Amino acid sequence: LMIMFVLGNLFLTAANNSTGNAVLDRDSVPPYVDQLNPNDGDTGVPVSANITFQIHDDADGVDISTVSVNVNGATYTSGSSYFYYSGSSNDYSIIIDPLVDFPYGSIVNVHIDAADSVGNVMPTVSYSFTCLEDTQPPYIGFLNPAPNAVDVPVDSDISFHIYDNGEGVNISSVSVNVNGSVYASNDIEYFSYSGNSHDYAIVLNLPDFMMGEIVNVEINAADLGGLAMQTFIYQFTCIEDNDPPFTAEWQPFPGDTNVAIDTNISFNIYDEISGVNLNSVIVYVDSIEYTEPLISFSYQEIENGYHIDINPVSDFNYGDTITVSIDAADYNVPPNQMATFVYSFVCQKDEEPPYIANYDPIPGSENNPVNTNVSFYLFDDIMGIDINSLSVRVNDTEYSTLIGNLSAEMIGSENEYHIEINPTSDFNYGDSVNVEIDVADLAEPPNWLHNFSYSFQCVEDIDTPYLGQLFPSPNSFNIPLDTNISFHIYDNDYGVNINTVDVIVQGSVSLPVEYSVANGNLFYSGNVNDFYIEINPDSNFVYGEIVNVQIDASDLSSPPYEMGTYSYAFQCVGYDENAPFLWNPQPADGDVDVPINTGISFYILDNETGVDENSIVFTVNGIQITNYEIEAVEIYQGPGFKISYTPSVNFDFGENVTIGIIANDLAPEVNTMNETYTFQCVENSPPTISLPDNISFPEDNNLTVDFSPYINDIDGDN
Repeated sequence: LMIMFVLGNLFLTAANNSTGNAVLDRDSVPPYVDQLNPNDGDTGVPVSANITFQIHDDADGVDISTVSVNVNGATYTSGSSYFYYSGSSNDYSIIIDPLVDFPYGSIVNVHIDAADSVGNVMPTVSYSFTCLEDTQPPYIGFLNPAPNAVDVPVDSDISFHIYDNGEGVNISSVSVNVNGSVYASNDIEYFSYSGNSHDYAIVLNLPDFMMGEIVNVEINAADLGGLAMQTFIYQFTCIEDNDPPFTAEWQPFPGDTNVAIDTNISFNIYDEISGVNLNSVIVYVDSIEYTEPLISFSYQEIENGYHIDINPVSDFNYGDTITVSIDAADYNVPPNQMATFVYSFVCQKDEEPPYIANYDPIPGSENNPVNTNVSFYLFDDIMGIDINSLSVRVNDTEYSTLIGNLSAEMIGSENEYHIEINPTSDFNYGDSVNVEIDVADLAEPPNWLHNFSYSFQCVEDIDTPYLGQLFPSPNSFNIPLDTNISFHIYDNDYGVNINTVDVIVQGSVSLPVEYSVANGNLFYSGNVNDFYIEINPDSNFVYGEIVNVQIDASDLSSPPYEMGTYSYAFQCVGYDENAPFLWNPQPADGDVDVPINTGISFYILDNETGVDENSIVFTVNGIQITNYEIEAVEIYQGPGFKISYTPSVNFDFGENVTIGIIANDLAPEVNTMNETYTFQCVENSPPTISLPDNISFPEDNNLTVDFSPYINDIDGDN
């Protein structure tokens, strides 16, 4: 009993410390609401107002999921959009942001329900407020043209904005009276609008006004609640056209000198109000008339006017003074006629002769090839080149278009030519080549470029012939006994004198042999700057022999440059250690579907000592064949024999045939080839029979049928 009493006192003390109230009291107080905004009975509330309040519970706290706010029949809860809350369960701040604004002048009824977390339900809090009345009619802004504006273009649109801060503009109520003509939103040809009921942008795209016309505008509209605005009245004045057209941007510019004789004449003509009447434009160039109805000038429409371009009927003369006069009127009623605009320019005089550029070779250059062509460009900026007057002397040889030994290519016009000369013969090494040019232009009288000259230097021949691509290469070994000897001999200048090429070939066993063009045992091809030389020795070398080669040559210069003896050596193969080899067997090793009546052929080759014909053993399926045909051959793989054999009896269908070949070479220490290979004959197919659907014969007769026409065998068996 003592222990229970003490524990009881401890529990009572803990309970009193935590609640400050009587022991074991239960929460029976529901949530409550304050700080309403708008408050109950408020008037003049903005239609876009939010609804806010505080909801409290001092004990167990508000269950936020039970909070329900009904606004004019629309319910918002914590799980809904437009319902926002913050704070703690003892003190929540609630904001309701309604989906749409309230109507102007409407009464808004609000009902709030909630419970705490232990289920105490508070009485429904109900209250109401009244929204702002819409007492302001629509109004106008951003007028264009502005009220009382002057000098307004006759093709101007009328535009403005119409606003309403309340319920919004009723677009169907908008009407615009322009000088007695009324336009509304259903006049889609002239009346367009954009935006929304609180801010409509209106544009009237009307036919052009008259010059100097005073335009009176009256605008009427009402809002969606029927509240009408006071008629908005204003006016503006269109521009008057008292100015005639004018010209600018002339080409050539008035007073210009040195104008090309083939120039076009162009200018711009403007009228910034009523516009230029193109049919009134008359241009005189000296005494020649150009007018639009005659289609004798070209034009392009530009802002406020036209760009006029005249291509004169013929070129002017050098030094001429050209007078241009321009007349035009605008579209005003009556038209404004411009004062005749007169100006002049002076054509250039051609007093300059042709000139030369872009030389090849370049004047003063050195080391040019002796076979070079001579080329340059002729220019005349005014009248152009008289190409038939051109005369070019290259080291006293004359070239011209009249002679026909030079090329003259016109580049675009007679003002530029590309000249190219292929000299009749190559120059000499070290020559100084002099070029002299005479040419005139097409002026009257012509301007001459006389005795214009320059020179260039050809390359000098100071190099001897030299060798390359030697075969066999110097100091090489294991060279076949029957090798040919070849090389290239070069000379970059005059070239190699082929008759001076002398080659001595001497082996360590064989005697020296001289090869040359004169001896008729030296083969050559190519040209003087690059000869290919090939020597086929009179006999094969011997095994292990060291072969020495000596080469001499001179070039074609005078006096000639001698190359000097070039000597080198190579060594032949030491001995024959390679057996003969099999080449191009038919049928090939591994072939299938070979005809049963096939023939057999193959080559036995050896590119060193050769094949011993008497050593050849040829077997078919292990049976030695002796009645074969044999033919001596020498092909690029090496010398040897071709074996051909046609069996007297066909092989069997599907038979695997094995070919065996044994052969020796002729080396002192014999090398033996022992090769086998196989092929498979085509498989035999059974015969096929294709009978007719029926065979008829007379009743009561015997029937005898020959079936052989219906039987076929793809292999051709009996």
